[in-house]
Order: sequence, then C-alpha cells, then structure tokens
Amino acid sequence: AARNRALSEIVSTLAPANPEVASEVFALLPPGEAQSEVVSSLINEWARNNPAAAVTWAANLPAGSARQDALTRAVEMWAQHEPQKAVDWLRSEPASARRDSLLRDVVSQWAERSPDDALSWALAEKDSKVQQTALPGVLTGLAEREPERAAQIFNKHLNPDLQSDTAGELAAAWASKDPAAASRWALNLTDADARQNA
Repeated sequence: AARNRALSEIVSTLAPANPEVASEVFALLPPGEAQSEVVSSLINEWARNNPAAAVTWAANLPAGSARQDALTRAVEMWAQHEPQKAVDWLRSEPASARRDSLLRDVVSQWAERSPDDALSWALAEKDSKVQQTALPGVLTGLAEREPERAAQIFNKHLNPDLQSDTAGELAAAWASKDPAAASRWALNLTDADARQNA
C-alpha cells in the first residue's frame, strides 16, 4: 500500500512536465484500483498538451476500468481542440457500445461549437452504421443552437429506428427555447414511440 501511494505521488508529480515518464511509473502500479485512482491526473495533463499521444497511450493500456477511463477522457479532451481528428480516430476503432457512446458524445460537443462542420462530416460519412451512430449526437448538439434545423435533419436523415430515442433529447433542447414550437413538432411526429418520447 505504501509503495502504491508513493508511485501514485510520483505519477501525479511527473504528469504535468513529463507524461511519458509518468506513464512508465504508472505501469509499475498494479492493475485495478491503484491505476484507476491515478489515471485521471496523468491523462488530463497529457491530453492537455498532446491529446493524440494520450489517446494512443490509453488505447494500449490493458483492458479494464483504468483503460476505459483514460481513453474516454483523452478522446474528450482531444475533441475539444481537434474534433475531426478525434472523430476519425473513433471511427477507426472496432464497433462497440462504448465506442458508439463516445462517438455520439464527441460529435455532440463538436456540433455545439461548429454545427456546420459536424453536420457536414456526419452526412458525408459513407459507413451508414457510423453515420446513424453520429447523427443523434449532431442533432443533440445542434438543437442547443438551432432546434428547427435539427428537427429538419431529424426528419430527413435519421433512421426511423433511432428517432424514438433522439426525439426526447431534441424536444427537450427545443422546449428550453420555444416550448410551443417544440410541442407542435412533437405532436406531428408520425412514429408513435418518437411522439411518446418527445
């Protein structure tokens, strides 16, 4: 226990100035709780300065909560500065519920800051599974600024199977700006499940 505390302190101290060396010390910690407790300080510092390297490092950690936490945080931080690169990296990862959730979150953040870029990327995506995973995130992010436009895209491009889950998020974002317009839109949805969720 004392060794783990000492190693954790070393990682935390090294992380701001030298995350690569801190990652070597991190590897000396036993997998599990000891690594999970210190991974956020390491990845936060590393991703702040070199998010692509932080993502690469996190992706190569052994499976477990430390890897998931580090990878999620690194990709989120990367997306704050270079959303296109973060999304492209996620797109190259094997499909999984975790990847899809993170992709949706990152695209949503991107759409909040740069809706046209995020939307252009999503609509140009050739892999229909990736596109349909990303579009709800784009719509959620876009709805914060332009709910009417998000509703148009929802109706035109979103797979009906995904509409019921996304309708509630879109309606909630819209209702915060214009409750009457959000209600009218929700009442006109043709899918009963989407209408119920909205």
